[in-house]
Amino acid sequence: MFSIVLAVLAAQASAPAPSSVAAVKPKFVSGTQPPDFPTEARALGHFGTVVARATVGVDGTLKDIRIEESSKSPLLDALVMAALPTWRLEPAKDSSGNPIELSATFPFTFEGDGQNSWLVRYTCDQFTRDTTWWRSVNPGKDDKDLRLYHLILGARIISDKRGFMAAQELTARQASEWGAAVKTCAANPKALLVDQFSIARQLRALANIKG
Repeated sequence: MFSIVLAVLAAQASAPAPSSVAAVKPKFVSGTQPPDFPTEARALGHFGTVVARATVGVDGTLKDIRIEESSKSPLLDALVMAALPTWRLEPAKDSSGNPIELSATFPFTFEGDGQNSWLVRYTCDQFTRDTTWWRSVNPGKDDKDLRLYHLILGARIISDKRGFMAAQELTARQASEWGAAVKTCAANPKALLVDQFSIARQLRALANIKG
């Protein structure tokens, strides 16, 4: 899945006008979009969010483009940096309707099969590649920091009639099943990740709702 949101943030006084000055925010007109999920990145297990910052000129072009928050994947960062120079936007305007320069952020999220409706098709092979890469670029973090980990834990709590009353027990169960899933998936790459959890049926049901 690929999602893009244009968020205009306040800038330094010496930079282009902050969003508070703009009566009309910039709007996307045309330009090359990065692929939904690059095959090359998927094969390497890369995923994540790239946040770029740029100045939207009065002519609608982007300049001073830079990566503000890296996905930690050079491939994904490069895709964003290649796409943004081709963009044209309707420029921001002040209260008098005059075009003004504006500093803005451009978040691009690249998520694989472990998200939402795609979870039901998420193979152990891909899961192993994804987690292996994520660990390599986040040496100080635990798997519990993964968005996928929280997605499954949240589904576990929602699916239990006791809900948050049993959060501690369910959190412990999640940690146990996750650890087992990591080992099982490494040995059985063709298996589906969803089948490694006791709430497989509930995860499938939630995926269909979100899909």
